[in-house]
Amino acid sequence: MKETLKREALSIFNIIKRAYSVVRGHYFLLVFTCLVASAIGAEFSWSFSHMTLREQQVRDVERMVHEVENNDFERARDEIQRQIEERREATKTDVFSRDNGFINDILNDFDHGNIFYKIISALTVIFGSVGLSFRIFIISTTVLSLIFWYFVLNTFIVSVRRIFLESHKYKKVATNRFVFPFKTRSLGNIAKVRIVKVVLLVLWSLTIVGGIIKNYSYWLVDFILSENPKINHKEAINLSRRMMHGYKMKAFALDLVFLPLEAIGVLTMGVTNIFFINPLKIAARTEFYVDVRRNAKRRKIAGIDNLKDDLLYRRANTDEIKIAYADLYEASSQKTEKLPKTTGIRAIFEDYLGISFRSPSANQKILSREIKERSLAEYREIKNGLSYPDRLSPTPMRTPRMHRLNYFKRYSFLSIVVLFFVFAIIGWFWEVALFMYTTGDFVNRGMNFGPWLPIYGFGGILALALGYRYREKPVVEFFLIFIASGIIEYLTSYVSELHYGMRWWDYTGHFMNINGRICLEGLLAFGIGGMTVVYYVAPFIDNIIERMPRKTIFNITTLLVVLLVLDFAASTYFRSEGVMPAQDGVLETTQRRD
Repeated sequence: MKETLKREALSIFNIIKRAYSVVRGHYFLLVFTCLVASAIGAEFSWSFSHMTLREQQVRDVERMVHEVENNDFERARDEIQRQIEERREATKTDVFSRDNGFINDILNDFDHGNIFYKIISALTVIFGSVGLSFRIFIISTTVLSLIFWYFVLNTFIVSVRRIFLESHKYKKVATNRFVFPFKTRSLGNIAKVRIVKVVLLVLWSLTIVGGIIKNYSYWLVDFILSENPKINHKEAINLSRRMMHGYKMKAFALDLVFLPLEAIGVLTMGVTNIFFINPLKIAARTEFYVDVRRNAKRRKIAGIDNLKDDLLYRRANTDEIKIAYADLYEASSQKTEKLPKTTGIRAIFEDYLGISFRSPSANQKILSREIKERSLAEYREIKNGLSYPDRLSPTPMRTPRMHRLNYFKRYSFLSIVVLFFVFAIIGWFWEVALFMYTTGDFVNRGMNFGPWLPIYGFGGILALALGYRYREKPVVEFFLIFIASGIIEYLTSYVSELHYGMRWWDYTGHFMNINGRICLEGLLAFGIGGMTVVYYVAPFIDNIIERMPRKTIFNITTLLVVLLVLDFAASTYFRSEGVMPAQDGVLETTQRRD
């Protein structure tokens, strides 16, 4: 008995030692993975307990139900707004004050339950009835919450397990593993298997000890799904139960090891959990699964043939890679075709800004060559055993054609013009929605009559152009967008005030603002939005543009440019006559200079 306990203790120590080695080798990736899981509430949600919907918010909804029933909605909303204003005045000089800013508004609204009132007020503007708006709010939030939990929170745990499994063997893990269920086209099956597991655990928890025992019986279901996302719920649960036979106490002991570490996490307000304990715990469970799987394979237990992805535990040999990647193997020995280079100003636009003046066919050739070069780079990583070979996966990993977004592509001049208007229109909708949320009123934002804000168009194009040479370095790309957005916003505010005698925004009172023209909060939003534009929105829209007839695109861009010029002329004329294109009170801080 003593020898057995000693052997089990050494085995657990060995598991944690291997887990530590994995975390150390993939520290930032694994910490970020657990951080995302914590933030969205998929796992380790106690690490972000301050972000969860607390009992106060539940009481706020119950109070709102009572007020709607008693036709007292508007009075309660005004009372809450008064409380928020009083708190702002009381904390105005505090370091962590909630004085101004959209994020601060959100925090104040959550603390006081005002966010629910604002959403209802915005819906009332659309539907004209508080009662109807309230019902729509309750039904839609309930349905959306269930969908989000079922398809996102419920399945993201499997993505986390897949990332840790690949980290066990490979130095590099593809970022698309964060959407592993989509990558393998198995979202529905993964969601179904996990919901069956959850239901069974809930039912077993109604017994005295059944919940604890079955929790460890089903411990490996998520790992099984990460290896075989197509397995059905009966096979996955039964296989986990068979594999865990004789290992439940060991799994329990492994959990006990982390109890004192998690106690330290409580003392550090969750900091050590986020940056060390959470990834170490999942890495340890991953190593545990690897050991149990190996023993189950040796014992040839029933259903073990469902686990066929041996390349998660060994590297592919040269012959396997040559067969699966025959096209890239052959291409790696060929010389790359050289395309004629441009010179002068056109070369600057193409090589440094990613804007091409070549013909569509020439642009396509350049893009094909760049895709080939990146594919060859990935092939070399696979050949050298640095990353998992997707083509050898038992479960096909394919990306739908519409999602093949080449963020490193060059954009034609026509595409740039179309994207300018897309960004300007998106910006207008964003500003209108933001103002409607804040005030409950619909207001045409900006200096023009049309539904566009050119500053967003220029900002989006600048983000695409300035960061072109840094597409492979997202951190550098983010800071370039951050800085460029600040320069554009500051100059736009200064010039508009100088030319029109008006200020269309004022960030006075916001954290880290410069003369009320820019602030940290706004620049962070532009940075995040710019990254979304560069890596997703712009490539996706350009794919659509490329499939449209060139003449049609030319006609559309010509029409939009003419309308924008007319809009600028009309708004300038009416402004000189004392008539504003937007409604009065566009911003409470809008002032005319003396």
